[in-house]
Amino acid sequence: MGLVNMYNRRRVLAMPVGAAILAAGMLVGSGIVANADDAKPITIGYSTYTVENPAFAGIIQGMKSQAEKFGYKFLIANSNNSASQQIADIESLISQGANYVIVTPADGAAVTPAVKHADDAGVPVIAIADHVVAPVTATYSMDHVEGGKLAGEEVVKYLTKKYGSPKGNVVNIQGIAGIVATAQRDQGFVDVLSKYPDIKIVASADGGFNTDKANEVMTAILQAQPEIDAVYGANDAETYGVITAIKAAGRFQPVGQPDHIYTIGIDGSAPGINGIRNGSQDATVSQQFIKMGIMMMDNIHAKETGAAKDIPSVVWPLMVITADNINSDEVKTYGIWADDVK
Repeated sequence: MGLVNMYNRRRVLAMPVGAAILAAGMLVGSGIVANADDAKPITIGYSTYTVENPAFAGIIQGMKSQAEKFGYKFLIANSNNSASQQIADIESLISQGANYVIVTPADGAAVTPAVKHADDAGVPVIAIADHVVAPVTATYSMDHVEGGKLAGEEVVKYLTKKYGSPKGNVVNIQGIAGIVATAQRDQGFVDVLSKYPDIKIVASADGGFNTDKANEVMTAILQAQPEIDAVYGANDAETYGVITAIKAAGRFQPVGQPDHIYTIGIDGSAPGINGIRNGSQDATVSQQFIKMGIMMMDNIHAKETGAAKDIPSVVWPLMVITADNINSDEVKTYGIWADDVK
């Protein structure tokens, strides 16, 4: 990305991601790493567009743990937000003998040539955490529209409680332009708020799913907007950047205070969970990256061993986590994946 993530500098985000990548092996070439005996018969290749987002620590951990369990070779390629590099990475994974290619796309449409190449080579492609436009074997992801919708509903609840009716000024910090998850999360959020004419989205900006970029754009928005009631970040890394910008501007008040600016993110990653626990963030719409990676690998193994004919797609259920329910039995049953990242 060319940016040093602010949350990384505080080590809470960087350590799990770094540990996951270092445990996988040594970086080579364009960022491909291997972590299993070359003699193992099944090779799983994972192509992602970043490892800076804390969500990817969970994805990698879940897949890697099962690859080790089944004796599979596990390769990782990080394209650093470059769609063209990701195409090259996928082709490299195929040339290295990947039996399956797992993709979290930098651009769900741009990656199409690589998906076709894999298909021509007889290599199944599975999308994880986001969607690929071209037909793939399976997709493991949340419903991104639903995630944005849930976040929007939480903002409406807060504003209604604050003012007695749904009204107020909201900032929308979007994800990376061109990514399917960005468009769908934004769609869900905006669709909810559009039902309430007295709720105004006073600013929208691309936060890049990144703490530093979200901090930068939010700093500019705070200078232009003297009255802000709530901010939606398309993921928790962005929301953390938003909160740090609010603090730097001298406009931060803890959750529950009269002048508090409500903040909500998506993913349930460490920045969001820690923020909820320390009173700086109001809520996150959580999914389960570790379990998602585990289930996907389990289903690949079931196909390989003949226990299943096909690899099914999975839409992962979501849960809104707040200070009011974070210690509840319901959340404990659902799980907080950020607490399980090693």
